[in-house]
Amino acid sequence: MAVRCYAGLLQTASSRRSRISRPLPDATWGLAQLNLQPLGVVIAMAIAVTKMVLIILYFMHVRYSSRLTWIFAGAGFLWLAIFILLTLNDYFTRGSAL
Repeated sequence: MAVRCYAGLLQTASSRRSRISRPLPDATWGLAQLNLQPLGVVIAMAIAVTKMVLIILYFMHVRYSSRLTWIFAGAGFLWLAIFILLTLNDYFTRGSAL
């Protein structure tokens, strides 16, 4: 991949201080300054997922890899979703025993 592509992605997703605007960290910071109640969590998660996808696709080279790499990356997310769903199921069905 071109160095310009890496530099642009690093500036987009990075949390380093620099003079160059970093859209995703700045959006996260701006969101934290607002009081949006439950909607704030949804927006913050959307920003975090966007950062995660950029890192996986470009910095981990999944975008230009073989289909087998895509399958294993997708399988990892499937397992993560299963673990989160099972944890939430356990949490919400316990009642007030906690």
